[in-house]
Amino acid sequence: MKITSKLMITALLCGTASVTQAKITYNVDGVNIKIVENDRVRICKLDAPPLYAIESFDKSAVIVSERGFVPINLLEGCTTGQPVHVSFIPKGVGVLADVNLIKQLYISLDFVNVQPFLYLATVVLLGAAKIE
Repeated sequence: MKITSKLMITALLCGTASVTQAKITYNVDGVNIKIVENDRVRICKLDAPPLYAIESFDKSAVIVSERGFVPINLLEGCTTGQPVHVSFIPKGVGVLADVNLIKQLYISLDFVNVQPFLYLATVVLLGAAKIE
């Protein structure tokens, strides 16, 4: 194990190895999310219509509406004809800004004032309130 690690570090330092990350994009297409990963395209039907498709900061989910999100692993395993379930944060807690499924947290923003523009940010455990 130690030898492998040293070889990998040496290879990276010498420029003989490279690490490439796949570029993944998510697009809304009606009630579907179109996932483009390099040259591969997948289309996943959702059980609730998405308004947009924004990857969460930690890349564990795709935010699809003001309250809705879909775990990435469900999108990776979607099959034709089987809609993927959209999870929702509770009503009345603001607009979903980000979700971290690994830490089971989400952050929502709630508009507070017009002049000046003020928002209230709320960080909540996903299990702390009922999720639809």
